[in-house]
Amino acid sequence: MVDIQYNQAFDILVIALEDSILCYQQYQFSKSNNMLPIIYKLDNIQFLQFIADNLILTYDQQILHLNIQIGIIVNIIQFNSTQLVTSYSLNNNQDFLLVGFSDKQVLLYSLIDKKQFVFGASFKDPLNSSITIMQFIETEQVAYAVSSDGIIIQIDISNKQQTQQIDLKNLVSENPNTTIAKFLVDETYKRYIFCFLGQKKAYKNFIKDKIIDFSFVSDKVIAIFFIDKFELFLIQGENAKLVSQQDYSYPKILDYHFDSLNNSIICGFFLQHLEQCCTSIK
Repeated sequence: MVDIQYNQAFDILVIALEDSILCYQQYQFSKSNNMLPIIYKLDNIQFLQFIADNLILTYDQQILHLNIQIGIIVNIIQFNSTQLVTSYSLNNNQDFLLVGFSDKQVLLYSLIDKKQFVFGASFKDPLNSSITIMQFIETEQVAYAVSSDGIIIQIDISNKQQTQQIDLKNLVSENPNTTIAKFLVDETYKRYIFCFLGQKKAYKNFIKDKIIDFSFVSDKVIAIFFIDKFELFLIQGENAKLVSQQDYSYPKILDYHFDSLNNSIICGFFLQHLEQCCTSIK
């Protein structure tokens, strides 16, 4: 025996041998009732590892999609002999598989309709790099694949399209020879958080801005708080004019004072420490 998987929902035990796959039907039920289970066998399988109980990676550059309830191969994904699988991920519903390769290509496979789509970086780095990190954002039907040299490939799962490509090194003016160590998408604050190998600092970059609070300073002035800044607007009839913008991380107003004589506002914020900001609204 090389490896084993158990599907509790269907009570199926899947055993991988060096050259075959065995699917034991109603395994626990049969064992508890001293019965012999029905066994389906798939031969001539060059097993490498399980991706899931119904997805198998082989030594001959294939991904086998199995129906373990009836013991058959429902689809074969064949990739190039020069490609190595360097990462993979299934979404929570387990109806989409994302596979990253050693040449920065990304495969999106639908387990429902058996269709596959291939994406990749539009420019190649001279360094040897591969797709090493993947993350599904279930709420937005988006997936991110990140290469070892810091290239993000963003994929729209619903439309099966590559929507964006970002070089994280250029984004933060980092050494082009650095290697990405960690990457994740913070869904709450809509930002990337990432760090490079051998460094003790993490970078944050916002995907899109988000209003987290607002406050009326006076009848004609409103302060709007975003994730990484706050802005003051002067209300003029039906229009609002931006009069000031200050960069802070997660600003939260504690108090403010409107000086009508000098036409200015003094605001106190809670950040890492208390800070004051004096802003003119002329």
